[in-house]
Amino acid sequence: MVLGPAIGMSRAEPTESGVALRGGTHAIAGYALSYTASTGATLAGAGGHFLLQLRGIALTHVPRATYARPDYLGRRCSAEPCRWSVVRGPASYEFRAFLVDLRSGKSASRSAPVRSVWARPAQPHALKLLFNGQNLPTTPLDGSADNIRRPHRREPAGGGPVDG
Repeated sequence: MVLGPAIGMSRAEPTESGVALRGGTHAIAGYALSYTASTGATLAGAGGHFLLQLRGIALTHVPRATYARPDYLGRRCSAEPCRWSVVRGPASYEFRAFLVDLRSGKSASRSAPVRSVWARPAQPHALKLLFNGQNLPTTPLDGSADNIRRPHRREPAGGGPVDG
């Protein structure tokens, strides 16, 4: 899936048990956005009972969009720093990081929303194909010609036709 630049950024500092999500406008190799979440709570990897998870909803689905059934559901992270690289189709999305309690499986806290807008990348125009520095005539590939060689029938020395 080829994607273009993204627009939007949010920075927040975590509260003691809250969640902060940072997302940039700089796409990784022009295809994905990187998000980082942090929290004041102790994550499972450090002996706590919490995980962080990134969830995203497409803003084109509003008002039906909900974080309970997100359009994007990132893997759960048990040790900081929690990072996700997200590749989505051209549209507007809103992401939040959720602090999930392992004991109940429910969300204990969530970050402020981060909006990201993916646009289609610029398409090449006026493309020239040169062979040894020369512009050769082009022929459209419409698939109408049937230039496939088929085996001919041959007759064996003993008589009747045989497919070859």
